[in-house]
Amino acid sequence: MALTSEKYWNNYTLPLLINGEYSQIISFYEQAINTNPENKVNYWYLGLTLFLEGKKPEAETTWLMAMMAGDEDRVEIETLELINILEIEADRQNTQKYCFLAMQLRQQIRELMPSNITNLLKLVHLSIELEIYVPEELVELGLLDLLKDTLTTKVDTVLLIQLGRSLLTYAPLSFSSVELIKLSAPYIKTAEERRDFLNLIQWGVTEIGVGRRYYTIAIPLGEIGLSLEPEYENLLFYLASFYQNIGDSDQGIKLAQKLYPLLKGTPDKVYGQTLLVRGFMTASNYWQEASDANEQSKELITTLFSEGEVIEEYKLGALANATFFLPYFSDEPREIRQFHNQMAELCCVNLHRHYQ
Repeated sequence: MALTSEKYWNNYTLPLLINGEYSQIISFYEQAINTNPENKVNYWYLGLTLFLEGKKPEAETTWLMAMMAGDEDRVEIETLELINILEIEADRQNTQKYCFLAMQLRQQIRELMPSNITNLLKLVHLSIELEIYVPEELVELGLLDLLKDTLTTKVDTVLLIQLGRSLLTYAPLSFSSVELIKLSAPYIKTAEERRDFLNLIQWGVTEIGVGRRYYTIAIPLGEIGLSLEPEYENLLFYLASFYQNIGDSDQGIKLAQKLYPLLKGTPDKVYGQTLLVRGFMTASNYWQEASDANEQSKELITTLFSEGEVIEEYKLGALANATFFLPYFSDEPREIRQFHNQMAELCCVNLHRHYQ
């Protein structure tokens, strides 16, 4: 024949598919099979056409009969050929926003090769797109078990990180979402992957911990980030706060103490020291440590007032509460009020700078 089955599919079939002219495509591949029955690719495309027409049983029969008619030692190679064709069509359908059909194709790929992790990742993503995802899906597909096998499993880390973000968006309060991200960590190798992965975790910790106050999810998520980057300042700050909020004051203090030496500028040191004071105040038997930390906090706040530097907007929320604990240590209402007023003024001035 003048055209190979692949070229025919790529060059002539797509317009016919759009118009629903399946019979013409089927006729071509049936003729191709009669002419060259040894070319299994014709069977793959014939079955795919039947599948797209909604005739899944006929499609599966076409593929199965073709494989059974060949040599046993070629079954694996032929299966990979078929999977590659289905992969390309599933991606095309997804690009055209036919997510349900793309998902059906990927379910077919799963039947042919259950351990194809790229297919499983895309299958879960499609499930989220269609808003039919349930957290149990990660277990039922065997995806979590496959990710545990870090020695033999090869993963597209970009796809893995994208799925992590989708899960934290669609199912942020599910422990299985955190479990997938935890199992993703060993696959993060390059500096770019590390940056994107840590950005994902910080975003998730902020959305879930700060936005929703669901600390039992936000804390283990943040700990995944700290396992990769133990001195990640934002994660240390958030987790120290979260641990204090749930009553684990000792761990909150530990993280706040780890954070403070990493901080550079005066604004950062102020909110870092305030976090330490807060930790001591929410714990028992730390009164002297709290008093000493409070004195250092007052000195830092005084320095901050005198410097008058421009402060980044995202830091103002933490600084606004930096004088909160001062009345607990001093019965000087006038002095304390002055601290409160100056801090409020400093925050307001900086807000105006950012929104002028």
